[in-house]
Amino acid sequence: MISSGPTASCRRKAPRCPLEVRAQPAGAPQPWLPLRGLRLRYLAAPAQARSGEATEIVVEAVAQGATEAQFPEIPVPQVEGAQVFAERAENSERFVDGGPQLTAVRRFSVVPLRAGALRVPGPRMGWWDASADSAQEARLPDLQLQVVVGAAAPAAADASRADAPVAAVAAPVRVPDSAAGPGAGRQWRWLAMAFALLWLLTLALLLWSRHRRGDAVRDAAVASAPPRRPAPADLRRVLDAGGFDEAVQLLQRMATPPAAGLDEVISRLGDPAQREALAAMRRALWAGDGEPARARAALRAAFRDGPRWEAGGGAATAPLPPLYPPR
Repeated sequence: MISSGPTASCRRKAPRCPLEVRAQPAGAPQPWLPLRGLRLRYLAAPAQARSGEATEIVVEAVAQGATEAQFPEIPVPQVEGAQVFAERAENSERFVDGGPQLTAVRRFSVVPLRAGALRVPGPRMGWWDASADSAQEARLPDLQLQVVVGAAAPAAADASRADAPVAAVAAPVRVPDSAAGPGAGRQWRWLAMAFALLWLLTLALLLWSRHRRGDAVRDAAVASAPPRRPAPADLRRVLDAGGFDEAVQLLQRMATPPAAGLDEVISRLGDPAQREALAAMRRALWAGDGEPARARAALRAAFRDGPRWEAGGGAATAPLPPLYPPR
């Protein structure tokens, strides 16, 4: 038998924990970034480039004591004689020794405008060492690129040569006046101008009809041609500069018959290293298990020579047994 007695409210109070909040030190690097450590390194640092073509530079930053919301973007280099296009950083967070650690990977595409030597300044990031209570700066060395002439220069020269005959045809025609008198000279002048105008009109109509026929032939050839199957070089290019989703879609198209998704791609690969590289990249991006930069490097190494499918043509197995088995 349970007896009920008088009740009373109780309250417990924990001891106070005073915190000393100090102001930002004078002359601290801005934006304010207090950390326990910051490391920068190149994941891709080319030594050569081609004018008019993009060359990729990849920088990784590892910040101890910061989250994604606190960490600023890795700065875009200002390159004289080139255009720079920056992508958004790929960030991953995890806890190390009881504190947050952020890994940020940012890609830059540098397009040189001319051939010759090109200097790409290394990134610099100022931060405050919370342990030593001092200002620090993380930096990478400058990159010296040797730029050779790209494929755009010959095309421009060919275009200028192709325009030369048209300019010669369009030159005005001079017809001498007749010696019969002023009236006859004006008559011949008007006849010559009308003849030149008709000639130019005929030439323009001929060029236009030829251009229309060429476009029709090209359109018919493109419509009748089968879609090109991706090659290992396309996969390497996507793994170097594209996203993981784009690489998975390319692998789906490279399978025979095409695969339905990432799980089917993994199940139909015959190389255990390639299957593990895809699974590790998926865990790093979607489950926070591992560093995306290391997973991408392992993925590039595993698929350097293209996918290796299992024997038997890669035919997909039926997920369910047949409804009416053969007798």
